Amino acid sequence: MQITRRTEFIGQHTPSTKTVRESKDGHVSSHPGIRAENLRFFSFLPSPHKEFALAHTVIKKLDEKETVFYQGDGCEYLYVIESGQVKITKNNPDGREITVEILEPGEIFGFIPAEGYHCIIYSAVTLMPTTLLLLPRIHLQNLLERYPLLYSFLLESTYKRLDTAYHQLENMLSSNIYQRVARIILEMARQEGTYQESILSFNSRLTHQELANLAGTSRETVTRILSTLKKKGFLRIHRNRIMILQEDRMEESILTAEGD
Repeated sequence: MQITRRTEFIGQHTPSTKTVRESKDGHVSSHPGIRAENLRFFSFLPSPHKEFALAHTVIKKLDEKETVFYQGDGCEYLYVIESGQVKITKNNPDGREITVEILEPGEIFGFIPAEGYHCIIYSAVTLMPTTLLLLPRIHLQNLLERYPLLYSFLLESTYKRLDTAYHQLENMLSSNIYQRVARIILEMARQEGTYQESILSFNSRLTHQELANLAGTSRETVTRILSTLKKKGFLRIHRNRIMILQEDRMEESILTAEGD
């Protein structure tokens, strides 16, 4: 069935209009609308099999802070982020949420091509309006058997996730809370921000609670540390935009645990 949807994104004055095809399960599917050339996952496939993969891919559009799946759900799809951001989280036995990482366009998550993984081991939530490409595991397994490079790419992505989790654990064990929060903010600024003269700034999609989950602390502690960073003149915050005013001094304070 052909439908027309209007999607308005943050900072966009005129809503965009796209014609898409809606699948029976309520997802939105649009093979012609997939920008496969911008996604590394599809680059490993020759044209005939790329067309096969795209023909069986479902497009799912989600709003900000929508749950993609929960920890413990079945591994039915490989998810490719076409646009937006996705937060990966895990819950402790006591129910406390820990943010593992933030995924950007082009990154993959969900299905793990390994024996024994029959359910999702983490939860995924969008941080902004997000478009996901869902490839069913049965079709993915057929492609993996034919193309070892695709399998290597999935293993590389899995290794990267484990490496991120390891460094996060190392950071928690070897740093105090000030260092962890300040380092996360500085790393996000360097990854996502832009320079205007000597000022590095970026738009943060994380709330104080989400930043606390990423640093393994409380919302109140994050608020206190942000106040300390502002008082030291290291940064300024306007709404959701964070401006790093003294990048070198802020990094030095992290190395010396000056804010402890």
